[in-house]
Amino acid sequence: MAAEISRILHQNFSVPFSDVKLRGK
Repeated sequence: MAAEISRILHQNFSVPFSDVKLRGK
């Protein structure tokens, strides 16, 4: 269960995180 939750969080965070990184640059 923990692995599934962490996987979902990573998938949901990877998008906004990449957007923030692109915006930062």
